[in-house]
Amino acid sequence: MGKVDAHVHVFAKASDEFPRETNDVLSADREETAEDLLGEMEASGIDKACLVQIGGTAYEHHAYL
Repeated sequence: MGKVDAHVHVFAKASDEFPRETNDVLSADREETAEDLLGEMEASGIDKACLVQIGGTAYEHHAYL
């Protein structure tokens, strides 16, 4: 089956088009791309990953879904 990382996040910089929660850890200008994730997975020998949505409970935080 291979190695699976069961909890990873991929997100863009906060914007009007893709609003999201921001805080001390998730600053508005921070992003973690799918390409970054794939590179980290390859370097760590991870075969699959399960994406988990980052925080935010307001409707506007889910506009990109």
